[in-house]
Amino acid sequence: MREPDGGRCLIAMSRGGADADVVREFDLDRLEFVSDGFALPEVKSEVAWLGPDEIFVATDFGPGSMTTSGYPQTIRTWRRGTPLSDAPVVFEGEPGDMGVSAWRLHAPGYERECAERRKTFFTTDLSATKSWLQTSLR
Repeated sequence: MREPDGGRCLIAMSRGGADADVVREFDLDRLEFVSDGFALPEVKSEVAWLGPDEIFVATDFGPGSMTTSGYPQTIRTWRRGTPLSDAPVVFEGEPGDMGVSAWRLHAPGYERECAERRKTFFTTDLSATKSWLQTSLR
């Protein structure tokens, strides 16, 4: 997925289409991976841009961070240049959910942060407002 200014993207690479993947930030002008960019090891995770220097990240943070289905249970915001372990939780699902994910809509005048709890393969609770994360993000 391309970041809002369009110069970089996050690439998820998996072995043989597995659910677990490696995520790396890629510079679209230089056509190379960003050496000090956002990067996650091979694990089941979800990422999405908030802005050029911040992403949503849902990944394995250790005990209590994954659902019983083995997918991320918490969404955090990770700022460039800070340790992933310091990323604050901004949204949380339940242990029995399938997983969670979040993203930001960047269309001018329609900016929204969205998050979903995938309760089962067929059911989702979606939260989309202009400021549902405002207190957590600012």
